[in-house]
Amino acid sequence: MKNTLLYLIIFTVYLNATTFAVVNNEKVTIEDINAIIKSHEDIPAFSALSPREKELVIDQAIEQKLIIQHARKTNIPQQKDFIDSLEVIKNQLIKEFWFKQQFQNISVTKQEVQTYYNEHQANYKQEFMLKARHIIVKSEQKAQQLIKELQSTQKDVQKLFIELAQKHSIGPSASKGGDLGWFKKGQMLDTFWNKAKHLKEKSFTLTPLQTQYGYHIIYLDAKQQDKTLTLKEIYSTIEQEVQLQKFQHLISQQIQRLKKEAHIEVQYDNF
Repeated sequence: MKNTLLYLIIFTVYLNATTFAVVNNEKVTIEDINAIIKSHEDIPAFSALSPREKELVIDQAIEQKLIIQHARKTNIPQQKDFIDSLEVIKNQLIKEFWFKQQFQNISVTKQEVQTYYNEHQANYKQEFMLKARHIIVKSEQKAQQLIKELQSTQKDVQKLFIELAQKHSIGPSASKGGDLGWFKKGQMLDTFWNKAKHLKEKSFTLTPLQTQYGYHIIYLDAKQQDKTLTLKEIYSTIEQEVQLQKFQHLISQQIQRLKKEAHIEVQYDNF
């Protein structure tokens, strides 16, 4: 009954605001919740959790809040090690906030993006690629049997191919329906590449391909022809790259200026 009451109180607060609980007049906020989630790699976003899982995460946040409140009442905040560590953290935060501020203040013009694109077009060329899946079996007879089943089906061929790959393929991609993803020349055996590239999209090989791994039936999902990405397609990526380069240049200049203005003594005897 006590746990149920706690659960109801927590979620009444959750539904009405971003405060998930109040512990000795101190709020448990989304920042506290996110800190718990970040400490557990296996926990997804809070919104994706079940009600029971959310309750457990909030309970952990409450426990941490209680421990912190208790620790504050000790002499830890007055200990030299704590004060020194706090100063290190503060300095790191000051530096990071300053970097963030400098970066955000950098503007990038359309002309700068255009110029960068013109000078680096070679980086935006996409090679001819294929997206395919396959079924590998040990015998040619088995491969022929599966090809006949694919040829005679009244179902969606790709759907059946996936089912057959999951059921019969001995390759590592079997659980993914034989999916090999996108690949270019040189990333597969030459014989496999040559066989796949001559297929039409949404079709499969009518004769099995023999390799050292077994007998392959190949299904071609799609082809991507050679092309150069347009400026419109990658505008935001280039904009961020130009902004980063300007930021790095700015910081370098700032550091050089600060060095000139500062009085610096290097204690070589302590090396």
